[in-house]
Amino acid sequence: MPWCAKAVRISAIFAIALGATAGGCAKSAPQTPQMASTSPTPSAGAASTASAGPLAKSAAEGGSAATTPEARDSGISLPPTGGAPGAGPGTLLTDVSTQGQGACAGVSAADVIAALHTTHPEFAQIPSTRAPEIGGDGSFVFSYLRSDGSFAFVIKVGSMDCLAGCIDNEYWYFETDAKCAAQAVGHYHRGFDNAANCFTIEGDPKWGVPAPTDPAYVCGESHTADSISGLHSFRARGMRMPCTLPSADTMPFMVDQNLTIEIVQDTAQLARGKVTVRGVGDAWLDGRAFDAEFSRRSFKVSIAENNLPARCPSEHRLELSYDFEGFGPQHLQLDELDSAGCDPQSSSPTASDYCKGHVTLDLTAID
Repeated sequence: MPWCAKAVRISAIFAIALGATAGGCAKSAPQTPQMASTSPTPSAGAASTASAGPLAKSAAEGGSAATTPEARDSGISLPPTGGAPGAGPGTLLTDVSTQGQGACAGVSAADVIAALHTTHPEFAQIPSTRAPEIGGDGSFVFSYLRSDGSFAFVIKVGSMDCLAGCIDNEYWYFETDAKCAAQAVGHYHRGFDNAANCFTIEGDPKWGVPAPTDPAYVCGESHTADSISGLHSFRARGMRMPCTLPSADTMPFMVDQNLTIEIVQDTAQLARGKVTVRGVGDAWLDGRAFDAEFSRRSFKVSIAENNLPARCPSEHRLELSYDFEGFGPQHLQLDELDSAGCDPQSSSPTASDYCKGHVTLDLTAID
């Protein structure tokens, strides 16, 4: 996400919404600002944790999450399947009249595709070009010009809810030979099993097209937590808005720093454990051990704490996730509301007594 977009998002979080009185306070209690949230505030003095199941994880392939009717009914998000085709074996062509070099000198990608249709007529109705910026999904021929002047092609046939991003995708891989004729070099199929609510895999993707599928979505793959206990170092980049009173007129600023996360898993049950962060520079967060859930080589902390009902409220929400396999979220987000200028003996604290802070960091392991 561009920094400017993050700044807009952060500024929206800081908007104070007056008009909600803390439950259980006397009539003279102040109106307390509410933290921006999509979930209800926990009960008085409580801390809550939450963790989604394997199929509710964020996918690493980019784009909007696709859903089947079964998934929509159950609230389960499936990994997105449309969008850019992946790394690719060369330059992705949006003009198939482009000619090659060497063995393909004077021959265009369109010429090779036309010849391919004579041996594989089942592909003849598939569009022979696909611009990366085109929205939606479906069936396409991705044409690539390689550095040696030859061509490579990925034929993708998509089905199931392609308006939102095809759920079932099958790929055939071709490359030109010494005569600039297309030769089959691979096949990969990622199909969706409705009954099991997961993906079946046949073959192997080639040239990074498509990107690997998160094992958490693949039928038969284990979700058992591995041991990742230890002290891990991370580079943290993002933005921070200190929790200061409105009168301080503090602005959010960019962050690029190192921090550590200590992981201590329960040796008898590796899916449970504690996570301690140090180096963020937040007094509420740094050095505290939070309950975490573990799956494969990933962990997640989701906690909300507050002191309500109170005349001088304090509230914190933390989302911290990292997937060492690179498929799931790798971020830290902290939202806090505090009343540093609030006098609990005062009968009429105002909005000027409250501050809101926010930290959002993208994490990259460096150990």
